[in-house]
Amino acid sequence: MDDATQGSAAKERVAELVGRLLNRAETGEPIDAQLVRRALAKLDGEPGAEELRARAEAVLAKAAVAVAADDATGTEAADGAAGGEAEGETAGSEAGSDEVLAGDEAAAAEETILDLIRALPESPSEDEIDAVIEAIAAIDSDLQAAPLKRALAKKLGAKLRDVADAIAHARARMAAAAGERRDDRTFATLLHGQTPPGMPAGLVLPPPYALSPRVRPGHEDEEPDWHVVVERPDFVEEVLPAVVVPIARRRDPDADSWSLALAVRRNGSWITVEADRSTLADSRKILQLADSDFPINSDNAKLVVRYIADVETANLHLLPSGVLVRSLGWREIDGRRCFVLGERILAAPDPSGAPGDVPPITVRPPEAGERRLMAGFATGGTRDGWIGLYRRILPYPRIRIGLYASLAAPLISHVGVQGFTIHYAGLTSKGKTTAQQIAASVWGYPGGPGLEARPGLIVGWNGTFVGNEQLAAFLRNLPALLDDSGLVQDREVIAQTLYAIANGMGRRRGARSGGTRATGEWALTAISTGERIVTSSSADAGGAQVRVIELEGNVLAPMRRGGAEAEGALSEDRAAELMRELRRLAGEHYGVVVEPYLRTLMLMEDIELQQKFDKALHAMLDAAGDAARTDMGSRLAGAFATMALAADIMHEAIGLDAEIPRRKLWAEIGEWFRDYLAENPPEHVDLRAYRELMGWIAAHAAEFAGGPGAPTGDAAPKTGWSGKWSVTARGPRGPVECVAVVEAKLYEVLADMGYSDGRGLVRQWRDRGLLVPDADGKHLARKVRLGTSADSPTARCFALVRDALDEDEDGAEIPALGKVTDDSSSESLESVDDDFDVF
Repeated sequence: MDDATQGSAAKERVAELVGRLLNRAETGEPIDAQLVRRALAKLDGEPGAEELRARAEAVLAKAAVAVAADDATGTEAADGAAGGEAEGETAGSEAGSDEVLAGDEAAAAEETILDLIRALPESPSEDEIDAVIEAIAAIDSDLQAAPLKRALAKKLGAKLRDVADAIAHARARMAAAAGERRDDRTFATLLHGQTPPGMPAGLVLPPPYALSPRVRPGHEDEEPDWHVVVERPDFVEEVLPAVVVPIARRRDPDADSWSLALAVRRNGSWITVEADRSTLADSRKILQLADSDFPINSDNAKLVVRYIADVETANLHLLPSGVLVRSLGWREIDGRRCFVLGERILAAPDPSGAPGDVPPITVRPPEAGERRLMAGFATGGTRDGWIGLYRRILPYPRIRIGLYASLAAPLISHVGVQGFTIHYAGLTSKGKTTAQQIAASVWGYPGGPGLEARPGLIVGWNGTFVGNEQLAAFLRNLPALLDDSGLVQDREVIAQTLYAIANGMGRRRGARSGGTRATGEWALTAISTGERIVTSSSADAGGAQVRVIELEGNVLAPMRRGGAEAEGALSEDRAAELMRELRRLAGEHYGVVVEPYLRTLMLMEDIELQQKFDKALHAMLDAAGDAARTDMGSRLAGAFATMALAADIMHEAIGLDAEIPRRKLWAEIGEWFRDYLAENPPEHVDLRAYRELMGWIAAHAAEFAGGPGAPTGDAAPKTGWSGKWSVTARGPRGPVECVAVVEAKLYEVLADMGYSDGRGLVRQWRDRGLLVPDADGKHLARKVRLGTSADSPTARCFALVRDALDEDEDGAEIPALGKVTDDSSSESLESVDDDFDVF
C-alpha cells in the first residue's frame, strides 16, 4: 500500500471514530469533546468533513456529560484491554479536562483511547499515532495513563520509555498552546492538600514517578495513604510505601557538608527525618534511616536513592536553605551572634539595628545520648520560683560557687581563661548531688537522684575518655554536669577529662579515608561529684590542681574548714530537710532565667566584658593577697573572677543587682577565693602522694623487715614483706638513708589511695631526688635482700628517701632532695647490687 492509499484509509478510520462517538453522545453517554474536535481537525479538506463538523457541533451543544474519577472501573478497563475484549465498549472523557461536560465514569475515557489503540493498523501513520498520543497526554492522572502507555507501546512494538517521552512532549505542547502552566504534578495537588508542615509551595513530583492511593483497613472515610510508584515495562513498581518529600536543604558550617530534611507520611501523620547527603546518596548507608521510621529496606534502597535525587533535582530552586548545627553554644550565623540552647535559638540584635528574625538554624545532635541530653534543656516553673531557690542558697557559698561556675560556662570563650571544674567530694548525704542539681537548674531540668526520672542535664562519669570528649564537643559553651566519679573504672580517664575540659580541644585522630578527623573544640566549665578528690587520679594530675576547685565535705559548710557554720550549726535532720527542699525547688523551677541571662550577655561588647573581667580579677587578687601570687593562685584567680563576673551579669538580668551590689558580691567571692587557697595550699600531686605513702609506711612498720614490731631474723609476716625499714643508698651527694618498698606493693598501695599512675609518680620522685635509682642510674628499682642471712628472700624495691620533706622558714614544705647520712648501722644497698643484677 502506497503512502497516499495508507493516509486515505487512516482518515476514513478517523471519520468512523467521530461518527461512533457522536452516536454515543446522542444516546446520552459521556464523550470527550476535545478528542472529537482534534479528530475533526485531522479531516480538514476531506469530502464530507464539513457535514460531519456541523453534526458534531450540534450534538455537543445539546449533550450534558461529565466524568468522575473511579479507580476500580479504571482497573477493570485496563484488565479488559489486556484480555483483548471486543470493541464497542463504553467511551468516556478524560478526567480534569476543562471542556469535558458533567458525568461520573473516568474509566470511560480509558476505554475510548483503548478503542483507538486497538483500531490502529499494523503500520499506522504519524497522524494516527499522534491522535492517540495526544488523547493519552490529555489524561491528568499518571496512574490512569499508565496502562494506556503500555498498551500503545505493545501495539507499536516500541519501548515504553519512548512512548512515555512522546506523551510528555505532547503534554508540554498542549500546555504551551493553551498558554497556561500545568500544576497537576505538584505535591499539593496530588496529595489533595494534605501537605507536610514547612513544605515550600510549588514542589513537584517529576516523571516517571506517581502517587498511588492506598486505603487503610478500617479507615475508608479518611484520607488514604499514598505510595510512590514508577512505571516499568508491563508493570508498575512501588518505590516507597509512603510519601517522602524533601522540604529543605541545610548546610553544616562546621563540617562544610550538606543535609536534606525529608517529610515522611506514616500512618496518616507527617514526621521529619534529617539525613546527610552522603547517606542519602548511598544505598547501603541509607538503611541507617530505618531506625527513624523511614520506610527503607534492602529491597527498595536503590530505588529510594534514585527517587530522592530526582525529586531534589527537580525542585532545587524551590527548596529553602538553612543552617544545621550538631552542637550547642555560641554561633555566628549571617553576621549575627546566636546561642544554641537545645531547641531554643537566641540571637543577638542585628548589628545594623534593623529588625530581623533569628537565622534558620536546625539542631541535630550526632548521637542518641546527645539527643536525650538536649531534651533536658527545657523550662519549668516560674522565674520568681527560681529566684526564691537562689535566695534560699545565699548563706551557703559552696552551693553558690557551683551555680556561678555553671553560669560561667558561656563566658570562658570571651574572657580568655581556661575551662575549669568544680568538684564536690565527700561521702553520701553531704548534699553534693543537690548542689549539682541547683547548678543544672539554670539551664534546664536537672534530673538525677530524688527527681523525676526523665531526660535531664546531669550525666554519669562512667564513660570513656572519648565519650567525655564528645560530650564536651556537643556542649561547647555549656557546663558539663558529671555525677559520681567513683563509677570510673580507669582512674586515668578522670585526669584526661580534667585536662581536656581545661584545654578546650580534643585529641587529633585519623580518619578512615585518610588524613585526620575534625577535632572537637569547646570552652566550658564542669560541675562534678564523687566520694574522693579527683586530682589524685594520676601523677600527671598535678597540673589539674590549678584546673579543679575541689570542695570536700558538707556543702553547707563555709569555704574554710573550721569556720562558723552558715546560718548556725544545722542538725543532721535539719540539714537533710533543707537538702530535700532545695532539690524539690530545683526540680520545679528550671531553665527560666537563662534566657534573660544570655540576652544580657549578648548586649555587652567584647571589650566591655573584658574590662569587667579585669576588674573582677583584680578584686580576687587583692582579696587573696600573697596566696594568689603562686602559680596555682594566679591561675585559680581567673576562675574565681569569671564566676564573679557571671554572678554579676545574672544579678543584672534577673533584677537582683540593687539587692546585692557588685562590690558586695565580688568582695564575698574574693573571700571564698582567699579561704580556698588557705585551705588548699599549692602542692603538686607527686609530693602529696609521697607524703601519704610515707604515712602508710609508718602505719605498717611491722610489715617492713627490721621495722618496729616486725618479725626478727628471716621470719616474715603472714602477708609477706612490704619492704625493708632502713637501707642506705648511694645518692648524688653521698649515702642517703632510705626505706625500700617492694615494687608491686608500692603500686598496690598507691592505687588504693586513688593514684592510678604509680609509674608516673615514681619517675617524678626520681626527678625530685625523693627516690634513689640504682648505681648505674638507669633503673629505678633494684633487688634488695629482705632478711639478714644470705638465704633470705629478695625482691625488687624502690629506695625512697626518708624525711625528704622539710619546712622552710615560713612553714612551707619543700623537698630536701635526699639527706646525706653517716649512719653505718643501716644496710648499704651497694652490697646487694654486687650480688644481684640491678633491675
